[in-house]
Amino acid sequence: SGNPTEYVYGVGATLADATRENYLFEGWYTDAALTQRITEIGTEQTGDLILFAKWSLDPNHTHAYGACRVGENGLHERVCEICGKVEASTYTTAITKPTCTSSGYTIHTCDVCGYSFTDTFVEGGHIWTQVKTDPTHTEMGFTTYTCSRCSESYVSDYVAPVAHSFDKVTVTKPTCTEIGYTTHTCESCDYSYIDTYVAPTGHDWDDGKVASAPTLTETGILVQTCRSCGETKETVIPMLTSCDGGKGCPGKAYIDVPAEGHWAHVGIDFVLKTGLFYGTSENYFSPDSPMTRAMLVTVLYRMEGRPETQAENPFDDVPDDKWYTDAVIWAAENGIVVGVMENIFNPDGKITREQLATILYSYSKFKGLNLKEGDYSEDYPDIDKVSPYAVEAMRWANAQGLINGVGSGENVILAPKNNATRAQVATILMRYVQNVLTK
Repeated sequence: SGNPTEYVYGVGATLADATRENYLFEGWYTDAALTQRITEIGTEQTGDLILFAKWSLDPNHTHAYGACRVGENGLHERVCEICGKVEASTYTTAITKPTCTSSGYTIHTCDVCGYSFTDTFVEGGHIWTQVKTDPTHTEMGFTTYTCSRCSESYVSDYVAPVAHSFDKVTVTKPTCTEIGYTTHTCESCDYSYIDTYVAPTGHDWDDGKVASAPTLTETGILVQTCRSCGETKETVIPMLTSCDGGKGCPGKAYIDVPAEGHWAHVGIDFVLKTGLFYGTSENYFSPDSPMTRAMLVTVLYRMEGRPETQAENPFDDVPDDKWYTDAVIWAAENGIVVGVMENIFNPDGKITREQLATILYSYSKFKGLNLKEGDYSEDYPDIDKVSPYAVEAMRWANAQGLINGVGSGENVILAPKNNATRAQVATILMRYVQNVLTK
């Protein structure tokens, strides 16, 4: 309170509150002692009027600190020039750790004026730890001294190696597949060496047991066991290539199937057993009847598992309700067959040998098989009779042993335009499954 400030008001002036930064106005007084307070200026005033404003310090004033000074505790402090409040200065501390070559210390820096002082000295120097390594039979012992501060190290206190004592001997006998040997081990340090090698004895296979017998359509498995170690191995037994005409012979159900010694008998048995062919009636297979285009496509359709197809029928001569309709649509959709002319498939047309080769070649591509370029197994005199579209397929089929030459007088010819009979196609399909699809 107090601390008056002199103001001069002229005639006719209006009395108003005075303002002063960091102070609160307490009223107007006519004397410097602040004893005579007034609230308004009288009308009788004829000249300038001197008034004194009374102030009190604003408790929420902004402190105006001066420069740093050293306090009683030796640290810096500042005093507010308005209210006299003492504020201790803050310090930033930076610690320098001791090293192996220098002491550590702490620097305190005043955040206001930047003055700093140093204290808290820590003695430096190496701090050594010891790790002892015992001697072995081949290496010296020693002690490693390492400084925990700087990781510097040195080695001293060496101890001479000790001698081996190979009193422990272990004999490992040979097995069917592994060599035998003798191991000499030092009883003190487990160091060892090997000598006296003995060759493996080899497996002693028994005669084995037939796990599954071979048939005309599937290979068999022979399982043999080693008499020494009990290991087993499996050997594939090839598919049968002949039929004894016994009870299990599929061809016995048909009157016109050739006898078991005939070249076509096994092929017919194969297609009957796999369900690729059926008889033309209850008692007849018709082996010498020509194979039609519809028949061949249907056989491949069965071989593929009769898949569903959403494609439209592209052929005008293939009705929607025939036994071969789905097969023809499927084969055309997958590029296995094409028509004999635009929109014409000719389902009842007899299949020729070169047509058969072409369709099997296209089916193999559909299956994703790796078809190597083939060549004819011999120099047939009628190679030039092969249609241009069928040349590549005929070479492949002949090289694969699917379509072989046929006798014609004293010559063996390829006969690409000859019709293929059901017996011939049955034999060719058996070779195709065994030699192409299963490899």
